Amino acid sequence: DLQKEYDQEPQCVLTLPLLEGTDGQDKMSKSYGNDIGLTDSPQEMYGKTMSITDEMIVKYFRLAADASDEALIEVESNLNDSSYNPRDAKRLLARSLVELYYDSVSASNAENHFDEVIVNKSIPEDIPEFQLESETSLVDAAFLSKVVESKSEVRRLVKQGAVSIDGKKIDDASLLLVSGQVIKIGKRRFLKIK
Repeated sequence: DLQKEYDQEPQCVLTLPLLEGTDGQDKMSKSYGNDIGLTDSPQEMYGKTMSITDEMIVKYFRLAADASDEALIEVESNLNDSSYNPRDAKRLLARSLVELYYDSVSASNAENHFDEVIVNKSIPEDIPEFQLESETSLVDAAFLSKVVESKSEVRRLVKQGAVSIDGKKIDDASLLLVSGQVIKIGKRRFLKIK
Protein backbone atom coordinates (compact mmCIF):
# COMPACT_ATOMS: atom_id res chain seq x y z
CA ASP A 1 0.00 0.00 0.00
CA LEU A 2 2.82 2.40 0.83
CA GLN A 3 4.57 1.66 -2.45
CA LYS A 4 1.39 2.31 -4.42
CA GLU A 5 0.90 5.58 -2.59
CA TYR A 6 4.41 6.71 -3.63
CA ASP A 7 3.87 5.62 -7.26
CA GLN A 8 6.21 2.66 -6.87
CA GLU A 9 5.59 -0.74 -8.33
CA PRO A 10 4.44 -3.01 -5.47
CA GLN A 11 7.00 -5.61 -4.47
CA CYS A 12 6.94 -8.68 -2.29
CA VAL A 13 9.19 -8.73 0.71
CA LEU A 14 10.63 -11.84 2.31
CA THR A 15 11.80 -11.56 5.90
CA LEU A 16 13.84 -14.11 7.77
CA PRO A 17 14.83 -14.49 11.41
CA LEU A 18 18.18 -13.05 12.42
CA LEU A 19 20.97 -15.61 12.72
CA GLU A 20 23.32 -14.80 15.55
CA GLY A 21 27.01 -15.53 15.09
CA THR A 22 29.13 -18.13 16.81
CA ASP A 23 29.07 -16.04 20.01
CA GLY A 24 25.29 -16.52 20.24
CA GLN A 25 24.72 -12.81 20.92
CA ASP A 26 25.45 -10.45 18.02
CA LYS A 27 24.22 -10.90 14.47
CA MET A 28 26.54 -13.02 12.37
CA SER A 29 29.04 -10.67 10.81
CA LYS A 30 32.57 -10.95 9.50
CA SER A 31 33.36 -7.58 11.09
CA TYR A 32 32.33 -8.99 14.50
CA GLY A 33 34.51 -12.04 13.94
CA ASN A 34 31.62 -14.37 14.74
CA ASP A 35 30.83 -15.60 11.24
CA ILE A 36 30.92 -18.93 9.47
CA GLY A 37 31.74 -17.92 5.92
CA LEU A 38 30.36 -19.71 2.89
CA THR A 39 33.86 -19.65 1.41
CA ASP A 40 35.63 -20.82 4.59
CA SER A 41 37.62 -24.01 4.18
CA PRO A 42 35.85 -27.18 5.33
CA GLN A 43 38.13 -27.30 8.38
CA GLU A 44 37.35 -23.69 9.33
CA MET A 45 33.63 -24.17 8.74
CA TYR A 46 33.59 -27.32 10.88
CA GLY A 47 35.66 -25.77 13.67
CA LYS A 48 33.64 -22.55 13.81
CA THR A 49 30.42 -24.55 13.95
CA MET A 50 31.74 -26.54 16.90
CA SER A 51 32.30 -23.24 18.74
CA ILE A 52 28.65 -22.13 18.72
CA THR A 53 26.76 -22.03 22.00
CA ASP A 54 24.52 -24.97 22.87
CA GLU A 55 21.48 -22.69 22.83
CA MET A 56 22.06 -21.94 19.13
CA ILE A 57 22.20 -25.55 17.88
CA VAL A 58 18.53 -25.87 16.88
CA LYS A 59 18.47 -22.41 15.29
CA TYR A 60 21.54 -23.24 13.18
CA PHE A 61 19.96 -26.52 12.08
CA ARG A 62 16.80 -24.61 11.12
CA LEU A 63 18.34 -21.56 9.42
CA ALA A 64 21.76 -22.66 8.19
CA ALA A 65 21.76 -26.42 7.62
CA ASP A 66 18.50 -26.79 5.67
CA ALA A 67 17.40 -29.51 8.10
CA SER A 68 14.08 -31.27 7.57
CA ASP A 69 11.26 -31.00 10.10
CA GLU A 70 11.92 -34.59 11.16
CA ALA A 71 15.60 -33.86 11.75
CA LEU A 72 14.71 -30.77 13.81
CA ILE A 73 12.33 -32.79 15.98
CA GLU A 74 15.01 -35.43 16.56
CA VAL A 75 17.67 -32.84 17.45
CA GLU A 76 15.32 -31.02 19.85
CA SER A 77 14.35 -34.32 21.46
CA ASN A 78 17.98 -35.35 21.90
CA LEU A 79 18.92 -31.97 23.38
CA ASN A 80 16.07 -32.25 25.91
CA ASP A 81 17.48 -35.58 27.11
CA SER A 82 19.89 -34.90 29.99
CA SER A 83 22.02 -37.93 29.06
CA TYR A 84 22.66 -36.56 25.56
CA ASN A 85 25.82 -34.53 25.01
CA PRO A 86 25.14 -31.34 22.94
CA ARG A 87 28.62 -31.83 21.43
CA ASP A 88 27.17 -34.72 19.40
CA ALA A 89 24.50 -32.44 17.93
CA LYS A 90 27.18 -29.87 17.07
CA ARG A 91 29.21 -32.56 15.29
CA LEU A 92 26.15 -33.52 13.25
CA LEU A 93 25.49 -29.84 12.50
CA ALA A 94 29.10 -29.20 11.50
CA ARG A 95 29.14 -32.23 9.17
CA SER A 96 25.80 -31.13 7.69
CA LEU A 97 27.06 -27.61 6.96
CA VAL A 98 30.30 -28.80 5.36
CA GLU A 99 28.39 -31.37 3.27
CA LEU A 100 25.95 -28.66 2.18
CA TYR A 101 28.70 -26.38 0.85
CA TYR A 102 31.32 -29.00 -0.08
CA ASP A 103 30.71 -32.76 0.06
CA SER A 104 30.66 -35.73 2.45
CA VAL A 105 34.37 -36.50 1.96
CA SER A 106 35.30 -32.92 2.89
CA ALA A 107 32.99 -33.16 5.93
CA SER A 108 34.65 -36.37 7.09
CA ASN A 109 38.14 -34.92 6.54
CA ALA A 110 37.18 -31.73 8.42
CA GLU A 111 35.88 -33.78 11.34
CA ASN A 112 39.09 -35.85 11.43
CA HIS A 113 41.14 -32.64 11.30
CA PHE A 114 39.11 -31.18 14.18
CA ASP A 115 39.63 -34.31 16.26
CA GLU A 116 43.35 -34.30 15.53
CA VAL A 117 43.99 -30.61 16.16
CA ILE A 118 41.40 -29.57 18.76
CA VAL A 119 40.44 -32.72 20.62
CA ASN A 120 43.85 -34.45 20.59
CA LYS A 121 45.83 -31.16 20.48
CA SER A 122 48.29 -32.49 17.89
CA ILE A 123 49.82 -30.73 14.91
CA PRO A 124 48.37 -31.69 11.54
CA GLU A 125 50.76 -33.16 8.99
CA ASP A 126 49.73 -30.91 6.12
CA ILE A 127 50.34 -27.32 7.27
CA PRO A 128 51.51 -24.24 5.36
CA GLU A 129 55.23 -23.57 5.30
CA PHE A 130 57.15 -20.30 5.26
CA GLN A 131 60.67 -20.12 3.86
CA LEU A 132 62.94 -17.79 5.80
CA GLU A 133 64.98 -15.56 3.48
CA SER A 134 66.42 -13.33 6.17
CA GLU A 135 65.60 -12.28 9.72
CA THR A 136 61.81 -12.39 9.86
CA SER A 137 59.52 -11.59 12.76
CA LEU A 138 56.54 -13.65 13.82
CA VAL A 139 54.10 -10.95 12.70
CA ASP A 140 55.72 -10.67 9.24
CA ALA A 141 55.88 -14.44 8.65
CA ALA A 142 52.25 -14.98 9.67
CA PHE A 143 51.09 -12.15 7.42
CA LEU A 144 53.32 -12.91 4.41
CA SER A 145 52.34 -16.58 4.48
CA LYS A 146 48.66 -15.49 4.43
CA VAL A 147 47.85 -17.55 7.52
CA VAL A 148 46.29 -14.34 8.88
CA GLU A 149 44.70 -11.44 7.05
CA SER A 150 46.59 -8.59 8.70
CA LYS A 151 49.56 -7.82 10.90
CA SER A 152 47.24 -6.22 13.45
CA GLU A 153 45.38 -9.54 13.74
CA VAL A 154 48.65 -11.28 14.66
CA ARG A 155 49.47 -8.61 17.27
CA ARG A 156 45.98 -8.88 18.76
CA LEU A 157 46.18 -12.69 18.96
CA VAL A 158 49.62 -12.49 20.59
CA LYS A 159 48.23 -10.08 23.22
CA GLN A 160 45.35 -12.50 23.84
CA GLY A 161 47.79 -15.36 24.40
CA ALA A 162 46.51 -17.24 21.35
CA VAL A 163 49.90 -17.70 19.61
CA SER A 164 52.50 -20.30 20.48
CA ILE A 165 55.76 -21.49 18.98
CA ASP A 166 56.66 -25.13 19.53
CA GLY A 167 54.02 -25.33 22.28
CA LYS A 168 55.14 -22.24 24.23
CA LYS A 169 52.92 -19.15 24.37
CA ILE A 170 54.44 -16.05 22.83
CA ASP A 171 53.99 -12.52 24.13
CA ASP A 172 56.17 -10.69 21.59
CA ALA A 173 54.87 -10.34 18.01
CA SER A 174 58.25 -9.00 16.84
CA LEU A 175 60.08 -12.17 17.93
CA LEU A 176 62.53 -13.31 15.24
CA LEU A 177 61.91 -16.79 13.89
CA VAL A 178 64.33 -19.63 13.18
CA SER A 179 64.05 -22.61 10.87
CA GLY A 180 62.21 -25.65 12.19
CA GLN A 181 59.73 -23.81 14.42
CA VAL A 182 56.01 -24.55 14.28
CA ILE A 183 53.70 -21.63 15.01
CA LYS A 184 50.13 -22.18 16.21
CA ILE A 185 47.83 -19.21 15.76
CA GLY A 186 44.50 -19.51 17.50
CA LYS A 187 43.07 -23.00 17.71
CA ARG A 188 43.26 -24.15 14.11
CA ARG A 189 45.97 -22.30 12.18
CA PHE A 190 49.53 -23.52 11.91
CA LEU A 191 52.69 -22.43 10.11
CA LYS A 192 55.96 -24.31 9.80
CA ILE A 193 59.14 -22.23 9.43
CA LYS A 194 61.66 -23.62 6.91
